[in-house]
Amino acid sequence: MPIMIWIAVVVEAGIQNWIDFGILLFIQFANASIGFYEITKAGMYSALLQFERKRSSKTSRLKRSQHTHSHIHTHTNTHTHTHTQR
Repeated sequence: MPIMIWIAVVVEAGIQNWIDFGILLFIQFANASIGFYEITKAGMYSALLQFERKRSSKTSRLKRSQHTHSHIHTHTNTHTHTHTQR
Protein backbone atom coordinates (compact mmCIF):
# COMPACT_ATOMS: atom_id res chain seq x y z
CA MET A 1 0.00 0.00 0.00
CA PRO A 2 2.72 2.59 0.77
CA ILE A 3 4.20 2.05 -2.69
CA MET A 4 0.86 3.00 -4.24
CA ILE A 5 0.78 6.21 -2.21
CA TRP A 6 4.34 7.04 -3.31
CA ILE A 7 3.29 6.52 -6.92
CA ALA A 8 0.33 8.83 -6.32
CA VAL A 9 2.69 11.42 -4.78
CA VAL A 10 4.84 11.35 -7.93
CA VAL A 11 1.77 11.61 -10.17
CA GLU A 12 0.37 14.53 -8.16
CA ALA A 13 3.73 16.31 -8.36
CA GLY A 14 3.82 15.62 -12.09
CA ILE A 15 0.46 17.26 -12.67
CA GLN A 16 1.31 19.97 -10.13
CA ASN A 17 -1.63 19.29 -7.86
CA TRP A 18 0.15 20.53 -4.77
CA ILE A 19 -2.72 20.18 -2.27
CA ASP A 20 -3.14 16.45 -2.94
CA PHE A 21 0.65 16.10 -3.09
CA GLY A 22 0.94 17.61 0.40
CA ILE A 23 -1.87 15.47 1.79
CA LEU A 24 -0.30 12.29 0.40
CA LEU A 25 3.12 13.23 1.77
CA PHE A 26 1.55 13.90 5.16
CA ILE A 27 -0.11 10.46 5.08
CA GLN A 28 3.21 8.81 4.22
CA PHE A 29 5.18 10.57 6.95
CA ALA A 30 2.42 9.98 9.52
CA ASN A 31 2.40 6.30 8.60
CA ALA A 32 6.21 6.10 8.90
CA SER A 33 6.16 7.88 12.27
CA ILE A 34 3.48 5.60 13.68
CA GLY A 35 5.33 2.54 12.39
CA PHE A 36 8.58 3.71 13.99
CA TYR A 37 6.82 4.34 17.29
CA GLU A 38 5.19 0.89 17.28
CA ILE A 39 8.46 -0.88 16.44
CA THR A 40 10.32 1.01 19.16
CA LYS A 41 7.60 0.26 21.70
CA ALA A 42 7.55 -3.43 20.71
CA GLY A 43 11.33 -3.59 21.10
CA MET A 44 11.14 -2.14 24.59
CA TYR A 45 8.45 -4.64 25.62
CA SER A 46 10.45 -7.49 24.12
CA ALA A 47 13.53 -6.46 26.11
CA LEU A 48 11.42 -6.19 29.27
CA LEU A 49 9.94 -9.66 28.74
CA GLN A 50 13.40 -11.15 28.18
CA PHE A 51 14.64 -9.50 31.37
CA GLU A 52 11.67 -10.82 33.35
CA ARG A 53 12.14 -14.31 31.92
CA LYS A 54 15.84 -14.33 32.86
CA ARG A 55 15.06 -13.03 36.33
CA SER A 56 12.34 -15.62 36.94
CA SER A 57 14.52 -18.47 35.66
CA LYS A 58 17.34 -17.41 38.02
CA THR A 59 14.84 -17.32 40.88
CA SER A 60 13.55 -20.77 39.95
CA ARG A 61 17.07 -22.19 39.78
CA LEU A 62 17.89 -20.62 43.13
CA LYS A 63 14.76 -22.11 44.72
CA ARG A 64 15.51 -25.54 43.24
CA SER A 65 19.10 -25.27 44.43
CA GLN A 66 18.02 -24.33 47.95
CA HIS A 67 15.49 -27.16 48.00
CA THR A 68 18.12 -29.65 46.81
CA HIS A 69 20.65 -28.45 49.38
CA SER A 70 18.12 -28.61 52.22
CA HIS A 71 17.14 -32.13 51.15
CA ILE A 72 20.80 -33.21 51.11
CA HIS A 73 21.41 -31.73 54.57
CA THR A 74 18.28 -33.38 55.95
CA HIS A 75 19.26 -36.71 54.46
CA THR A 76 22.84 -36.39 55.71
CA ASN A 77 21.72 -35.46 59.23
CA THR A 78 19.32 -38.41 59.35
CA HIS A 79 21.99 -40.76 58.07
CA THR A 80 24.53 -39.48 60.60
CA HIS A 81 22.01 -39.74 63.40
CA THR A 82 21.34 -43.41 62.53
CA HIS A 83 25.05 -44.22 62.76
CA THR A 84 25.31 -42.50 66.11
CA GLN A 85 22.62 -44.72 67.64
CA ARG A 86 24.39 -47.97 66.73
